[in-house]
Amino acid sequence: MIEEIVKIHDKHQIEIKLNYKLEENKKFADYIIDTYMFLPNSLDINRETYSKQNFYNNIQSYIRLKTPTVLIQNLVKGECSPFDRLEKIVESVVKNSTRFEDSDYEHQIQIYCSIFKSALRDHVHFIEEKTESEDLELLIDKYIEEVPKAVIAYRGLRAKITVPTLTDSQFTIFTFGDEYISLMTEYFSFQLFELIPKKKISDESKKKYEKQLIDIIKFETDYRRLHKYPSIKKDGSDNEEFLYRRSVLKKYISSILFLNVRTQNDNKVMEQLLYSIAAGAAMIFATSVAFLTQQTYGNFTYPFFVALVVSYMFKDRIKELMRGYFNQKIQSKFYDHKTDIFINSRDKNIGFAKERVSFVSQKYLSDSIKKIRNIDQITSLDNLVTGENILLYRKNIKINSLKLKKYYKNFTVEGINDIIRLGIADFLKKMDNSETLLHFYKESQHKKIKGDRVYHINLVIQYKMDKVIEYRRFRIVANREGIKRIEKVGDSSF
Repeated sequence: MIEEIVKIHDKHQIEIKLNYKLEENKKFADYIIDTYMFLPNSLDINRETYSKQNFYNNIQSYIRLKTPTVLIQNLVKGECSPFDRLEKIVESVVKNSTRFEDSDYEHQIQIYCSIFKSALRDHVHFIEEKTESEDLELLIDKYIEEVPKAVIAYRGLRAKITVPTLTDSQFTIFTFGDEYISLMTEYFSFQLFELIPKKKISDESKKKYEKQLIDIIKFETDYRRLHKYPSIKKDGSDNEEFLYRRSVLKKYISSILFLNVRTQNDNKVMEQLLYSIAAGAAMIFATSVAFLTQQTYGNFTYPFFVALVVSYMFKDRIKELMRGYFNQKIQSKFYDHKTDIFINSRDKNIGFAKERVSFVSQKYLSDSIKKIRNIDQITSLDNLVTGENILLYRKNIKINSLKLKKYYKNFTVEGINDIIRLGIADFLKKMDNSETLLHFYKESQHKKIKGDRVYHINLVIQYKMDKVIEYRRFRIVANREGIKRIEKVGDSSF
């Protein structure tokens, strides 16, 4: 199965996060994802104005492992917990520091910190969705009780690694994890702090929880200051160093989950072969005309000279027409790029991702895509009046799940995350000014009020997995300044 999150990354970028779940008894996970973008004609985005290269310049793609799902109460509890695995690695490194050569120590710290962050994020998000006061108080109590336990457990390892056998590099790796955990504790505690006033719990409970969370936040700030970690926020400052350091630590910790990739042109050989055929066919035409004219009129005659010029002219046109024809065939049968996916070192290939982008005509859309696209009357009316151009981005993912799970034996590999960020700044250039004035009449008064001119860019995503096909539809609401919101419209499966 595939799960997706479509959200705003920034005002000019949408982020599509796809999670491919790896099934237990299947050697390969094989999926095809078709993303249809329905673009109003008024945006002037079509095959003449927006090339493949434009699209690939605007897209970023990352392939990474899904962070293992662990509840906050299970971070340090019991054997085989994330902390238990980390503690065993630390003890073995202390006994024999040469074990660090296989990077188990560093990887386990990165894994623990990644799981810690995801556990906090999921718990706070779960609280955000809950409405019952009893459930809310239970969940907030659990956060306040369990998060400090996981933090203290990690910091308790400092006493174990403060030994002469540990190198400075190994100790620095531990402090990076320590600082990251402190920053994530502070960040998600602030998020929970801001949620509490919006929840239906008693005022007394609100005050209690707010005080407890502020105590956690203040403790973490004081802790980083005590250990001379530079990630301290300052009032009245641009906090440039804080943001930069937090970003670097985030990338370093999550790097354990990212898979290496190498991209190449998937149809380069076939493309050159077909272009050679086009050139050969054009040359056959030109040579045939030259031979026939020579036999009829002889050498160095005026008709022979004219025939050579005309055949040369048609030779170039024939070659270009055939190249265009073959280009269309290549686009419909082959992918633009193939990305090989590797585990850490490039000799452990576990799969590939292929991608292709092209404009397609509405008459070639399946009935299911048309039905989902025109899901409401106003959308259908807008489509009828203004017309649309349809951009199709296809991606085929194939992963050897058995090989992947065998390599990452230190934690459970649940799935693969494919993160796609698409910049739509080029789509906004021809939009009208967003602000317009409207006449408004109320209670015998006439006045002018502001209105926001928006455009709708519709996404229909089709997932193919074995014999199952699922659809999702999203609406990107944007104006000339950028993306305002993304709405999920509906989904279905067949």
